[in-house]
Amino acid sequence: MFTSQEYKALKNGLQIDYQEYLKDLRISLDQISNITILSDHFITEINKILINPLLDNFKSKNFYWIQLINQIFYLVDLINDEDEEALFDFFTDSEHAKDFLESINSSTSLDLSFTYLEKYEDQIISFFKIHIENCEFLDVSSSYTAIPEIGDADFISLEEKNEYFPYSENINLLKKPISFNFPKIENKFIIPRDSFDHEIIKDQVQRIQIALERLRNLSPFCYQAWQEFTSVIIPINENDIVSYSIQELPGYSLINMWQRDEIDLMDDLIHENGHHYLNYHLNQEELIFEDDELIFMSPWRKSKRTIRGLYHAYLTFFWAYKLFGDLILNTHNQSEFSDEQKAKFIQRFREEEQYLSEAQIQLQEANELGKISKSGLELLDQFEEVFLFNESELSKIHSL
Repeated sequence: MFTSQEYKALKNGLQIDYQEYLKDLRISLDQISNITILSDHFITEINKILINPLLDNFKSKNFYWIQLINQIFYLVDLINDEDEEALFDFFTDSEHAKDFLESINSSTSLDLSFTYLEKYEDQIISFFKIHIENCEFLDVSSSYTAIPEIGDADFISLEEKNEYFPYSENINLLKKPISFNFPKIENKFIIPRDSFDHEIIKDQVQRIQIALERLRNLSPFCYQAWQEFTSVIIPINENDIVSYSIQELPGYSLINMWQRDEIDLMDDLIHENGHHYLNYHLNQEELIFEDDELIFMSPWRKSKRTIRGLYHAYLTFFWAYKLFGDLILNTHNQSEFSDEQKAKFIQRFREEEQYLSEAQIQLQEANELGKISKSGLELLDQFEEVFLFNESELSKIHSL
């Protein structure tokens, strides 16, 4: 299950799904062109963009762009249905939530939706031109919304060109690209987002390199998976934020390095990669039947979560369980780590062992309520079969 061959098959599956969906979009161009509430300019641009060969193959940014297309089609459906409640939910869950809530007192969700429809049109065209075509000139006026999950901050990063552009809320001409040698580790891009101080970047890269070298030596199972599913690391320096990733951007890990030690860094790299791995499954098949019911207690958050929150947590924290078990077994006779660090390995392993056991009970309840699909149950079984340590290994871990 968790082998290079299986990883390749999983990634090929999403590649095929992506290409089939793109083919359907291209076939549907005449129907898209007849959506009357979309602007003539957008229809003209989307007809050119959808046949562009740059979209032919699956890439993280191409996949993200396809999700933008899905969003605008969903928005069009809500507008046509005049569904005020669903429109309100759509915008309050979007990147426009703050502006929308400030405007809703003087208008209706339906009236406001036409303004935001223009914003979505603009974002779709601008994202393609900037991040897929890598244009240095936009031939249209644009109000591109920065996307921190791909490294946007006070600049727009084009990692493949080793350039970034000073960010402006109203982009027309992207002037004076600044050449910057984006660091790479094992062919993975490191995109500085919060700082272009070369000493800070150098320190971040060095810390990541050390963490990965230790993972390679001490937890090769976790390291191999990281190699397969992580493509970009975005170091961030923010207080009160955890490392994160999003389903729409496979392979992009935002890793917070603010007051995080070297053990935390190894954990974060593997944890976000665990999300990437699971998202490859979620993007291809229905593992759970999602709803908004907060009825399952998450031992990690000490709060009620949805089935999605519980299922995600269970499978992604299995990677921490495996990581810290490997670290205990492979470092107890080594001097590379201090006694305090080794104690942290043991503490974290026991914590994950307990939490996984508690979550397993919640997942059994979820299954009885019909919230997990057959494929979802099969994936749970596969994780438990591969990740759980055998009795001999557990005996050794617990004796240390």
